[in-house]
Amino acid sequence: MKKLILVGALALPLLAGNVYAQSKTGFTLTGELANLENGKTVFLLSRNMTTGKSDTLAKAVSAAAKFTLKGSVASPDLYFLGIQDTRGGVPVFLENNALTLKGDVKDLKNAVITGSKSQDDYTAYGKEVKGISEKQAALETEYVQARKDGDKAKMEEIGNKYDALDAEKGKVTEAFASSHTQSVVAPFLLLQNVNDDNAAAFGAIYDKFAANVKATSSGKALKGRLELMAKTAVGQQAPLFAGKTPEGTELSLKQVLSSGKYTMIDFWASWCGPCRAENPNVVKLYEKYHAKGFNILGVSLDRDGEKWKKAIADDKLTWGHISDLKYWQSEYAAMYGVQGIPATFLLDANGKIVGKNLRGEELAKKLEELLGAM
Repeated sequence: MKKLILVGALALPLLAGNVYAQSKTGFTLTGELANLENGKTVFLLSRNMTTGKSDTLAKAVSAAAKFTLKGSVASPDLYFLGIQDTRGGVPVFLENNALTLKGDVKDLKNAVITGSKSQDDYTAYGKEVKGISEKQAALETEYVQARKDGDKAKMEEIGNKYDALDAEKGKVTEAFASSHTQSVVAPFLLLQNVNDDNAAAFGAIYDKFAANVKATSSGKALKGRLELMAKTAVGQQAPLFAGKTPEGTELSLKQVLSSGKYTMIDFWASWCGPCRAENPNVVKLYEKYHAKGFNILGVSLDRDGEKWKKAIADDKLTWGHISDLKYWQSEYAAMYGVQGIPATFLLDANGKIVGKNLRGEELAKKLEELLGAM
């Protein structure tokens, strides 16, 4: 699994788009969370959206289900509130004002934050996509069950429905960001929803952002993401790389390209359910078109070498494979801007990208078009 444009609320004036007088003394975030145990450390993290690294901005110790966090920020930006020994967290668009947070430790995603105009923007967006998100959550549950049942047809059906909802959410996000170009929330939302289909539209919105919005962590990450997507778009020359095979020898993309007419770079992993479900289809197409010049280079995002090797054997993936066993920190994935798997790039013999993220019937049709008549 990998977009109805709403008008109404989106057409409201921007109230100067988050340009307002903040407190000169910094922020105070007062929280009250049901089921919050005494003595738990509550902390605010700043996160570099490009590198994923985090730093602690403020922290406090809970008492009587309450806490108070204090500090200051140079300008409004996105932070994350976390709690010791508790999974998940709360995105907080922090400003130098008095903020309040209320909710339940057992349901952090629905915590309510007031006192930040940026957070109000985020809450408004959440209401716009609430129905879509709920449908996607239900589909995710269905997908897990279908995978347990080994029902590949059902998995593909669910995946198509999920992708349609994702496209719908992308349109809502595009409309919202277009009307909130001075809000620090906008680049964060675009970053979460950007893909090959909407990258050009999202890029045009980015160009209209206020300077302070572009300077946020999300703004910088979005710019980098859009630039990388442009470099790996259909028609571009694919970046070359080389890596270690399961046997420990080096295999380069250049070598694979030189031995065929078309090569598919397949980013996958042994732990990726959708990848493993797609593998039989890829095997079938490889067997059909390899003699006509179709090659594959599997690039795994595994971190356990033995599980990687076992999956290759179990799924009968007889083409070349490499991995740096760095999971989501894979240098190859970063080079191609891969943020979800399976992800594929189809290249011609000269290394030019002629197809991207083709799977199932789409991949079969493309190979028939390129190699079927040969």
